[in-house]
Amino acid sequence: MSTIGHSRRSLAPRAVRMRNACVRHAARSLGLPVPDSAALRALPDDASLRDALSWWRTRVTGVSARAAAAETAGMRLLRFAWMTTVMLLGLAFSYGRVQ
Repeated sequence: MSTIGHSRRSLAPRAVRMRNACVRHAARSLGLPVPDSAALRALPDDASLRDALSWWRTRVTGVSARAAAAETAGMRLLRFAWMTTVMLLGLAFSYGRVQ
């Protein structure tokens, strides 16, 4: 459904509660502080989930999104190094002695 030419309308109360729950879950997943109800009430009722999450990221104090992203990237690199090591050791032990 196209939204071109349509004005933004307020979300229904249940949709706002679902959006706020999703923002809390996303913040938790990203390693950001979880917003409280007072902070989420400051959001306009027509804000989408994407808008709400970016709004929260800009208002977070203490933990930066870059630090959380760097930590996630470090974990990915560690996982990749571990998998590579296991694979190379598996290949080395599977060939046996060369005569």
